[in-house]
Amino acid sequence: MNLRLSGYEPDELPGCSTPRPCDFLIPQKNLKCKFLCKPQKLLTLDLISEPGKIKTMPGKGKILIAKPGLDGHDRGAKVVARALRDAGYEVIYTGLHQTPEMIVQTAIDEDVDAIGVSILSGAHNTIFPEIIRLMKNAGLDDVILFGGGIIPDDDIPKLKEMGVREIFTPGTSLKSIISFVDQVIKEKKEKEKKG
Repeated sequence: MNLRLSGYEPDELPGCSTPRPCDFLIPQKNLKCKFLCKPQKLLTLDLISEPGKIKTMPGKGKILIAKPGLDGHDRGAKVVARALRDAGYEVIYTGLHQTPEMIVQTAIDEDVDAIGVSILSGAHNTIFPEIIRLMKNAGLDDVILFGGGIIPDDDIPKLKEMGVREIFTPGTSLKSIISFVDQVIKEKKEKEKKG
């Protein structure tokens, strides 16, 4: 499967000065995509059935995967983004070092069904409440918020009380994450149909 960068065709990819390698490959050009390392860049992961033809799964949903704060550990976020993409979702990955304001603005701009936030820095008790506050102010009551990372068990009930639907800690299977997303997106779509 190929990956498409939002706003760029594969032969228009600008260079990247990031010194570390990235595990997202654009097969057509045999290029490594390094935009995932840059803040404020979006990567839309689409299924492409053949070069130049994007195949999306109608009705599956659009998910934003966000990496807030100064934490630079993004492998887990990339793995989850790819798994959700492979499960048929349109996935937008924000890249590193996003502020809560940037995350919520991207959710608005992209009209997403859910936001997944990866936090390994220990700032979850600050970042999640701010994202929730901004989502409420923006009227994003129907957007599902979930997260993952190094989050102590004692903090999870408090985060869920605030409005985080689910927290996935290290060792959670991709199957569990996809099952959760499938279920909440299905419930959201059914609720939207009823009106």
